[in-house]
Amino acid sequence: MLDLPPDDWCDKYIQDGNYLKTADAVWGVRSSVLTGLALRHVVALRAGEPYLPLWPWHWRLILDELPRIGVSEIEFPTSKDLRDEIWLLATRNRYPANSLAHIVVWQEKLSGGYSLRHAIFQSRRPRPLFDYDPRRSLRLSAPTPLSVVGGNSGVWAEGPIEALAQRNAEDEGLDGACLALENGNLARASIGNIFFLLRGGRVVGSSRGAKPDALCEFAKDSGIWDKFPFHYEEMEGIPQNIVFEAEECFVCDSALGVQPVVSVGTQKRFLRTISARFAEELRSLTSL
Repeated sequence: MLDLPPDDWCDKYIQDGNYLKTADAVWGVRSSVLTGLALRHVVALRAGEPYLPLWPWHWRLILDELPRIGVSEIEFPTSKDLRDEIWLLATRNRYPANSLAHIVVWQEKLSGGYSLRHAIFQSRRPRPLFDYDPRRSLRLSAPTPLSVVGGNSGVWAEGPIEALAQRNAEDEGLDGACLALENGNLARASIGNIFFLLRGGRVVGSSRGAKPDALCEFAKDSGIWDKFPFHYEEMEGIPQNIVFEAEECFVCDSALGVQPVVSVGTQKRFLRTISARFAEELRSLTSL
């Protein structure tokens, strides 16, 4: 769950050939963290290719994020070039058909100014995209003081916090953890963006702390919300009263799909009737 793998992980993967070295060094990312001149995007792969139904939304999110680090899209590879690089890496690694590509883009500070860099890592994914039984709903831990993140989804320093929260949740036999903002409102889950369904079809998501995600954007653009009695709205973090009033809860992530959540902590359990139907409908829309 770390936004950037640790040094020993990078060394191992460079030696094993699992790192596509499209720049002189990945270590410049670390100096860019302090200035915020770095972004990361994760893409689900199928048979070595980006998952095609979602790729246009992945590409749009990458382009949308580039200005944040001071980069124009004309300075970055084209959509086809980036897909070709991902395919080259996956082909060389000979990973199983389903895996993840981690695209890292950063501005490295040099003596004469900044230089645009990018690199691609690949990691295994235990299950194909959407290959989760909606009847096996996720269980999440409640946020703790150690799982507080900022409101800027591009802050890389949140990576270790997210990884720690995820590890603590797994130690408790849970699937993931809830991450909170400084005021205690929920930001997202460690495994994806989180949404709550209230009586009357009101669906609430977070506008702060949530991560840009291709599947979430696809769902907004596909018209799937119109097939359900949903009224979607975003809050600056999700307050506790929404969590307790909600009838259902689900997590949405382009590497996971849409998965119903059955519990958050020990004090709240959810139904999963409508969220399971929503997950199945989205699965059908993105099937190749």
